[in-house]
Amino acid sequence: MSSQVKKKEENSNVLNQFNQQNNILVENELNAIEKLYHTSPELANRAMKKWEECVDHRNACDKEIIGIERKEQEMREEDMKLYYRWSGFGIIGSYLFPLIVFCCGVWLTLKGYSTQGWGAMGFSFVIASPKIYREFQKDSKKHK
Repeated sequence: MSSQVKKKEENSNVLNQFNQQNNILVENELNAIEKLYHTSPELANRAMKKWEECVDHRNACDKEIIGIERKEQEMREEDMKLYYRWSGFGIIGSYLFPLIVFCCGVWLTLKGYSTQGWGAMGFSFVIASPKIYREFQKDSKKHK
């Protein structure tokens, strides 16, 4: 049996156990109120009202939590749009910057500033070398 199936079964068992415990607690509370009704109906009615208020409060809290989570997901979605937009600019810039520096180095070399030109071309290679190295690693993993 795969680990995902085992994990799913464990999660469903835990959920079933929680639901059973919750149902038992509700039954116990209602049974206690019923027993109290036989001895003191007025006290049982007050206890029942209190129990209903607690259930309503719990439901309101659950709805509020769900609303907060929904807002958080919407905010996260908006943040991800901005993240991808700016990371796209960063990716484009990380390819353009070494290319521009290399072109400047070629231009400087052609204008007679060979030391500065070779320095700029070397600098562009240093900037681009991690990307080139990663691409070669990806290709070598594909061929294995």
